[in-house]
Amino acid sequence: MLTKDFPLEIKELSEEGKLVGYGSTFNNRDLGGDIVRPGAFKEIVRTRDGKVRTLYHHRFDQPLGKGDVEENQTGLKLTAQLNLAVPRVRE
Repeated sequence: MLTKDFPLEIKELSEEGKLVGYGSTFNNRDLGGDIVRPGAFKEIVRTRDGKVRTLYHHRFDQPLGKGDVEENQTGLKLTAQLNLAVPRVRE
């Protein structure tokens, strides 16, 4: 299995599982060599209640919680409530 290490800076994570941060920032080259530009997140898949799923490594079979997203001048800002009953979240 191929694994990669990368720096992660957590801006805010509460004991109750509230997570605030950026899922993507604009105009930076990512690990895959892609550069995300403003406007990239105009169409986002949402749940029936208008939230977005917070997933482990984009895997739909490993949901971690739900949240709200907004595109601003920096990138895609995420404010999510993680499900503390999920073992992966507690890790």
